[in-house]
Amino acid sequence: MRSLERHRDVGAYALGVLDEAEAFRFEDHLMECPRCAAQVTEFGPATRQLMLFRQAT
Repeated sequence: MRSLERHRDVGAYALGVLDEAEAFRFEDHLMECPRCAAQVTEFGPATRQLMLFRQAT
């Protein structure tokens, strides 16, 4: 998978919906891509709210 395709996985990774192999590959990408690492951090509050909502329903 190319780097551009990895960038598209940011949201899925933040939500924890990537399968195990995809998540490992994305984590390797995160080590070399400060842009994606920052986006994962930025998604943190929204991700937590979505998880709380999911648990409440």
